[in-house]
Amino acid sequence: MLFELNPKDPKSANDQSNAWLEVHNYSAALSKGFDQLKEGSPFCLRLIKDLHKTLLKGVRGQYRSPGEFRDRQVHIGSNRRYVPPPPQEALNCLEDLEVYVNNIDNRFDTLISCFIVHYQIEAIHPFMDGNGRIGRAVLSLMIHKWCNLNMPWLYLSPFFERYKDEYIDNLFRISTEGAWSAWIEFCLRGVIEQSNRAAEMCDNLQKLRRNMHERTEADGKARIHGIIEKLFSFPFVRITDLAKNNKVGYSTAKSDVEYLMKRGILSRIDGIKVKTFFSPEIYNIAYAEN
Repeated sequence: MLFELNPKDPKSANDQSNAWLEVHNYSAALSKGFDQLKEGSPFCLRLIKDLHKTLLKGVRGQYRSPGEFRDRQVHIGSNRRYVPPPPQEALNCLEDLEVYVNNIDNRFDTLISCFIVHYQIEAIHPFMDGNGRIGRAVLSLMIHKWCNLNMPWLYLSPFFERYKDEYIDNLFRISTEGAWSAWIEFCLRGVIEQSNRAAEMCDNLQKLRRNMHERTEADGKARIHGIIEKLFSFPFVRITDLAKNNKVGYSTAKSDVEYLMKRGILSRIDGIKVKTFFSPEIYNIAYAEN
């Protein structure tokens, strides 16, 4: 999130900025997909290629044809554990998948259909790199669209990451054994776990929001109310940005930050040249690992 305040291109392959930029791109791709679906775009190959191009911009895989389907045979695993279809067959599979996702029938619950399609994307392995990233992004967007969520609230990537071996094994067992039931059960477990975590997080954030306003309401500063509200969208602030966004002078913005520090709402982050502050209470609820 500090990277978001001042994005920089990575200087080398080992630069930590690579990981930060990858997360930044993931967020940008989700936002782009959400906007395009909202405007009426269907789940089509053009959308998937567009999202893939955004995901790989300037990061791992950027030199491996971002936004273009692969034109070479690939394999997964050092021992070629899984070999996806060759390029031409992969394209045929993708075209069939495009027809399927835009003509979903009622044989399965829409959530189940999302998991079926996610497997298909990973099994087809349409790109030279970034297939896991694009598959997870599309899954979030499918759940949002097909399950009538007003935004992509249900995000299963953390669950898949926590149980990475089980995730990979379940995908592989569909290909080798047709073990669909185990895959669906695994994904539904993830839905329960992530939904419970999200609901608990939202409840805690709502309680904290009310508490923060109670801590400051006696002073009756409308501008402080607005700053607190924005912290729940992005819990990091800099005085210069605060002054610009609120159209006040630097000294006024500094005074607001000092006031919020006295109320225990903001804390300064040490070791950064530009004075940067954050809300540890919001951060701990939203981002700290349980």
